Amino acid sequence: MTWVRFITNFDFKPRPSITLAFKAGDVRNVTRACAAAAIERGKAEKIERPANASRNYARKAVISAAHDGR
Repeated sequence: MTWVRFITNFDFKPRPSITLAFKAGDVRNVTRACAAAAIERGKAEKIERPANASRNYARKAVISAAHDGR
């Protein structure tokens, strides 16, 4: 898992039937594959773990992104 800050909106498709949508300004702990794809396209920048981030914060960030829009 890698911490990133999204510069612009970014959609990541880990599988054909799943799309994770991230909004500009989001700071999230995402998979290495997601981080690499976003950084490669200039949509995100890698950052250090935020000081206020806890294990629960990271888990909520990933879960809320996966269930966004339901």
